[in-house]
Amino acid sequence: MQGLGIGAGMRCVCAVGLILLAGCKPQIITRTETVEVPVYVRQPVDRVLTEPSVCAYPQPACHLNGERRYCNGQLVEIIRCQQDALGRANADKAAIRNGGE
Repeated sequence: MQGLGIGAGMRCVCAVGLILLAGCKPQIITRTETVEVPVYVRQPVDRVLTEPSVCAYPQPACHLNGERRYCNGQLVEIIRCQQDALGRANADKAAIRNGGE
């Protein structure tokens, strides 16, 4: 009878290992732990803070080369109105950042 050789010996060891592993029952380890998860609550934003800041434009009162144009005084009023609207919008955003106060 000849020797089994290295390859056959390895196969035999692997087969024995597989048979031993097949008989093993895996042990499942579990651990129950209560974990607190932060819950974020969305606070509704006041509708007054989200309304658009509107600036009403007057009808052009001056004439230039037959076309109606805004007069200098009207342009100043428009700029002031836009600055006021921007100020209100910035105040609304600040109020939203501070939680609607």
